[in-house]
Amino acid sequence: MSLWNLLFTVLDAARSSRAPRGGTWAPTRDATATRTRPSRPAQPRQRTSSSSASSSTDASPGDIFSGTVDYVDEARKFVKVRAGDLTAVVFLAEISDRRIESPGQAVAAGDRVEFVLLRADPRGWVASIAAVDEARTREALAGLQKGDMAEGVVSELKDREAVLACDGFRMRVPLAEIDWRWLDHPSQALSLGEKARACVTRVHAPDDWLQNKRARGAHAVGSIRACRGEPASPAVPAAFAAVPFRLWAVPRIPRRCDAVVLYVLETLADEVPMQEIAAATGLPDAALRAVAGILADEGLARDGEPTAAGRRLVAAIARAAQFNEAPLRGLYASAAPAALQLLPPDAAARGDDYPRGWPRPAHDEGRARQFLQAADEAMPEWLLDRMAGDEAGRERLAALRSDAAVRVFLRRDGDLPWRPVRLDVPEHWLLAGLWAGFEPAGKPPFRPHREQEGCSHFLMLRMAAPDGAQEPAYLEPHTRTLWRPRSGRAHIRPGKPWVATEESPRPVGMNDLPAGPDTDQPHAPASQAMQADAWCSVRIATPTSGAAP
Repeated sequence: MSLWNLLFTVLDAARSSRAPRGGTWAPTRDATATRTRPSRPAQPRQRTSSSSASSSTDASPGDIFSGTVDYVDEARKFVKVRAGDLTAVVFLAEISDRRIESPGQAVAAGDRVEFVLLRADPRGWVASIAAVDEARTREALAGLQKGDMAEGVVSELKDREAVLACDGFRMRVPLAEIDWRWLDHPSQALSLGEKARACVTRVHAPDDWLQNKRARGAHAVGSIRACRGEPASPAVPAAFAAVPFRLWAVPRIPRRCDAVVLYVLETLADEVPMQEIAAATGLPDAALRAVAGILADEGLARDGEPTAAGRRLVAAIARAAQFNEAPLRGLYASAAPAALQLLPPDAAARGDDYPRGWPRPAHDEGRARQFLQAADEAMPEWLLDRMAGDEAGRERLAALRSDAAVRVFLRRDGDLPWRPVRLDVPEHWLLAGLWAGFEPAGKPPFRPHREQEGCSHFLMLRMAAPDGAQEPAYLEPHTRTLWRPRSGRAHIRPGKPWVATEESPRPVGMNDLPAGPDTDQPHAPASQAMQADAWCSVRIATPTSGAAP
């Protein structure tokens, strides 16, 4: 006899005799059941029974019943539960959500319990008492969607997340979604029992939870910081090295067509005969015949007349020349924030006060090289939109780019390799990059959120103690903060020595260098006096700044 047949034989015998096996069974009590039905597979919903007693004929997996423990079998480690005329078996693993060795450790005959149906078997229903909370949670989560707002009480503070107890469900808030500033632990922003509001970002509720216990633990994932406005960052002036560039148009010319061949082609397009070209240029007949042969081989001219392809090439040469008479110019500040990297040519005037004795301001050589290599389809759309300026400029540039006979690319403009520009940038952007490669040498300044875009290249001053008794620190002059590098995070290259003279003004924030542990400076190092001795070019090993949009 199989285990199932043996089980229900025992149950039927116990029901008919109404006497306990081994003195452990007590008479059952009638119960009126309130049950929940699924709105989709494995998702409970509330359903009201039409009668005072529950029927087993219209029950479904996921329904929740309120009933009584009808029988406890300690030997075979199961219990029977009853709600009206519906009976079900609950095995040991589904009796409690904690580990137990026998059913009697959790329930006794006659106890009132809630249970949820797991599956129907030809021999009867299998249910779970431990999964009732899961079913109730899924009821509460059924109508929740991404973007909904929910309020709850902080019930747990873990290392990497906080847990909110909301109305019928738990919401997990990852550490990065608690606040707009950097947090090492949720307790830096939240307290147990505190009320908090969060925005739902995801609902975690796998469908196979009835059969797979690992799929239980349904919950919502949310963001507290999404319900709070991002703190505004103060703006600070910062110097950058900008590369002057211009857009340049070049016609697509066959390789064999040099300047002489193109001159002949353009002259023929103006309906000048070959004899007059020979007289005007003084070219010998052999040279003109060679030019005519090249034009014929390339399909540009025949019998002294330009072909359609030749006239298209002449028109492309004219369009490129017209565009290059007034090219679109600009400055590219490679190390600046993404939204400020592209500047008009007159922005150089803002850097005229940059001291001549100072080294080249912050720049990203690799990014600048990549920028200047862009051409044709590889040229970013954001660049073209900003370069074109008004609607007429955009139409002009779009028409030129759509011409298959013309190439448009970037090239350096003028003789100067770079120009200094001074831009107002968010202080949080500078601090985000500094925190990525350094530790503060004094009182820590504001630490932006880990998703905050940050600077990757700095020009800093190396600060050393007069007697060399300690490791040097580095002053970022725009934020007036002192730092010590993290191991392997900041690549520091010393450059020009710092010489304080009347002709060489001190950088921003250098007029009041911190003098010791009793200084009033907000970010002063708790150490002896330090003096600047050299400029340093700094690159963060893992840049946090992104490409321009």
